[in-house]
Amino acid sequence: MVSPEGEYPLIRQYRDWIQNGPSEKDPDRADFFTDGIVVLDTNVLLSLYEYTPTAREQVLKALQSVRQRLWLPHQVGLEFVQNRFRIITGRKKALDDAQRSLQNKLRDAKTSIKDARAFTQGLLIKYAQDTETSRNLDVEISNKAIEELLSGWSATLEAQVKRLREYDISISPGGQGDPVLSQVAALFGDKVAVPPDAAETRRRVEEASSYRFPNLIPPGFKDAGKGTSLASSGDFLLWEETIGYMANSPERSHLLFVSNDTKEDWYQPKGEGRSASRPWPSLASELRQRTGAELRIETPGDFYRGVNRFLDAEIAEATYAEIDRAAVSTVEWSSQSRAPPVPSLRLTSSPRPSMRQAWTSHW
Repeated sequence: MVSPEGEYPLIRQYRDWIQNGPSEKDPDRADFFTDGIVVLDTNVLLSLYEYTPTAREQVLKALQSVRQRLWLPHQVGLEFVQNRFRIITGRKKALDDAQRSLQNKLRDAKTSIKDARAFTQGLLIKYAQDTETSRNLDVEISNKAIEELLSGWSATLEAQVKRLREYDISISPGGQGDPVLSQVAALFGDKVAVPPDAAETRRRVEEASSYRFPNLIPPGFKDAGKGTSLASSGDFLLWEETIGYMANSPERSHLLFVSNDTKEDWYQPKGEGRSASRPWPSLASELRQRTGAELRIETPGDFYRGVNRFLDAEIAEATYAEIDRAAVSTVEWSSQSRAPPVPSLRLTSSPRPSMRQAWTSHW
């Protein structure tokens, strides 16, 4: 965020820590949508597989309004193509299991009614010796009556579950028939980063595993210990790659990063007078110090509402509900290691610095 002119140096230098978290009312928010570089995290792209066709069409159309400002880091592109098949097959399995699960629940419902009938009959005989009413219940709530009562409801529920097949995305193991992949590729065009060289990747992984993560410097420190050093460094690799891109051009003055990931290595927990969590202030300070650019981090729901507000993209209220729902689903992916190890990279450990170094020498 841009501070007013004429501030004292102390206020200006530590403004990211002094100010509250980002708000939709921030006066400079529009600048990030109209002039900023927009980076979508992997979970935002994978969410496209979770939407209904109508919602997906609206979201992709909305993204067209920021197409000229989009940039795809190599780390995001790699994670997207590696994990999309798992998202698709997971949806397919859920739909395959749905019919069987529904049948089990309907069978349990019939059993529960029969058990309730038997329970009541037992009470009538035990406490009232009312065998006649007990026998009448066998007639009034017979097995046939239960089947007839539930048959209509069962048919309705089964038809709705079967209809969900319309929302399935089926692709071949080779990736043919994936409409989302082709649309995402068209959306980014040639604004796709090339892979960093192996030596640079190794340097970054070693910095993450030996210094930043032990000292809880965001982003990504919550992933420490998940798989290999390379696999657990995905967030930091993305961050470093993005900083490098922003630093290469002084015209890139604003960065809008969109992600479902709000865990503690991206967001500072509430407390110390704050009623809500916020993106770590050190992230904004680091980006500004290393590139001169301002940082804004938003969740997909806030981002798409901003696209609607500042760029007049049309998104229905029902689609916002899908965006928020999918954010919960794909954030589970974000809690896993972001990338598999690359065999050609052999990492060695380095001595860990003291905890005191972290916040005295970092943003």
